[in-house]
Amino acid sequence: MSDWVDKSLAEQQAELERGIALARKTKPTQTQRKHGDVVICAQCLTPIPERRLELYPHSTHCVECLALLEK
Repeated sequence: MSDWVDKSLAEQQAELERGIALARKTKPTQTQRKHGDVVICAQCLTPIPERRLELYPHSTHCVECLALLEK
């Protein structure tokens, strides 16, 4: 009995690992919104601070909106 359980668990683990690998390879679907040279938040449309863009150059949301989206 444990053989089929072990096989099932191994298949589930492999599927999970494939899904994680695919998620990591997937590029963000949203591109940065700009107003002139200023990058603005896709949610609230306020400018994203330069310091955040230095740390995370591909940011599409300000810290506050990102926190709300991740909840």
